[in-house]
Amino acid sequence: MALRMLQALCFLFLFGGCVSSIDVENSGTQYQETDAEALIFMGGDDDADEERDPPVPNDPTEPDEPSDPPPEDNSDPQEDPEDPYVPEPGTESCVQWQDCGPHYGDSNSLYQCINNTCMCDPNGASQSNCTQAGGYFVAEECYCAMADSPPPSDPISNQSEYEGQECWYHWEDVPCEPDEWIDTSYYTEECYYDSNNELICELVYVNDGYWEEGYCPPGWWEVWCY
Repeated sequence: MALRMLQALCFLFLFGGCVSSIDVENSGTQYQETDAEALIFMGGDDDADEERDPPVPNDPTEPDEPSDPPPEDNSDPQEDPEDPYVPEPGTESCVQWQDCGPHYGDSNSLYQCINNTCMCDPNGASQSNCTQAGGYFVAEECYCAMADSPPPSDPISNQSEYEGQECWYHWEDVPCEPDEWIDTSYYTEECYYDSNNELICELVYVNDGYWEEGYCPPGWWEVWCY
């Protein structure tokens, strides 16, 4: 009897342990399946990732590489970049003599406009007048240079830097400074007797002064070429 009771207890114990084991295993399986479903749901659909808009490309107007820097200016800032324009005599058209270069409306220009062409002193009268006035005739410019000194006597052809060029001496005249008014005005006292024989004195402004001639820097001869 005691043996049967012991067997029954063992059966109940073993059966209960198996049932518990099965429930745990089933519970674990359900948990794992639920967890997998959650992961699939949270991961989203693979096709949705493929339908995403592509990233916006860079602006095609922007250069891929920086542009080349501008070339360096190696010119001398004190050097005049423009050569003087001097037309050869008889090659320039005109309506009046003031249209003839390089001095145009300068009163010392000896050009005349003949048949709509700039002609340099065709009868030679202006050239003679220039010499009599103490000027120096510059044929290449058809100009009477009122210079402080005659052109250099050294021929330009002897200077190697001008070899093969048609050059001449040009008078570079520097404009004078403007005349200045020197004001010497003052006040003076003037007195007189009025009708009551009383002495009346007043200050009277006297406008006075003089013009002072502006300084004229000396000019110089320099080489010009066609």
